[in-house]
Amino acid sequence: MKKLLIIVMCVIMLAGCQNRTRKLDDEKYDAYLTYYQSILDNENKELRCQDFDCELVVNRISDKRYRYDVIIDNPRVAMYNMVIMAIVYDGTGEVNTKEMMPSIGIFEQEKYSMIPYQVDKEHHYVPGMDLSILSSESELTVDVMVAYEKKDGMQGKVHYLTMTAAYVEPEPEPEAPAEGQ
Repeated sequence: MKKLLIIVMCVIMLAGCQNRTRKLDDEKYDAYLTYYQSILDNENKELRCQDFDCELVVNRISDKRYRYDVIIDNPRVAMYNMVIMAIVYDGTGEVNTKEMMPSIGIFEQEKYSMIPYQVDKEHHYVPGMDLSILSSESELTVDVMVAYEKKDGMQGKVHYLTMTAAYVEPEPEPEAPAEGQ
């Protein structure tokens, strides 16, 4: 009887833990959807930002695969507890709604910050952030949202940016002249 009581209590505790985890996951997914919609709804996207540098870089990784990196670095203001999300438009200009969009700061437990001239990985102060996107398209348009708080949790800012990058085949290296010529 005692063993049965212990087993029943363990099952109840495990069920309670799963419910809390599921609730947290649901809250994070709701936040993801809210950020996603805010990017789609914003009609005043910037090409550049005064608070940090942001660029979209493309590299070919195989014949029909490309890696796009949204690189955010060189902060000019202190940005705490950052949330970054990118929405990728395919070659037709449509959003691929079948895939999760890359993000930082929504699903992770760690909170990352970028502060000018400071790097402290123990406290998650990073020099820059990178969102990677794999695609079969040689040209992509990406809309990016960067949200952050000011020091001590004060109201921060949200920046919306749009960028386009196309893969360009590098020029072949010129042949070096033969020795003696």
